[in-house]
Amino acid sequence: MARRIANVTAALIWQNGKYLIAQRCSPVHLAGKWEFPGGKIKAGEGEQACLVRELGEELGVSVEVSNPFGVYAHDYGEAVGIVRLFVYCCRILAGEPQPLVHRALRWATPQELLTYEFADADVPIVRDVLGIAAEGSMGSQR
Repeated sequence: MARRIANVTAALIWQNGKYLIAQRCSPVHLAGKWEFPGGKIKAGEGEQACLVRELGEELGVSVEVSNPFGVYAHDYGEAVGIVRLFVYCCRILAGEPQPLVHRALRWATPQELLTYEFADADVPIVRDVLGIAAEGSMGSQR
């Protein structure tokens, strides 16, 4: 039997030298863990349109989606299946992020990201963010 694949988006929102991260409330196995905000792609919906919709619903902000950062996959096992994350850099156009569906939101520097317990699917994104920050190119490219 083929494993389920959930296509999900995630946003790297970079502002004043920090990234916006969100603490999950659900599902139970991810509650309390941190992630880059985003959500499931609906049937017939593009990745960028999904991010605009999800960030509006979850954070109450309007965003501009710019360049893709990468595609990541994590297998959560039989019960959940594979989560495939399409990650894009985003910029807030209007609104102040609010935790409408999350426990909390934080702005964290690349190094501060290491102090948070991220959902397994987001861990490789953190590693790549740290690699880019070490190169000193995040502010100019994102």
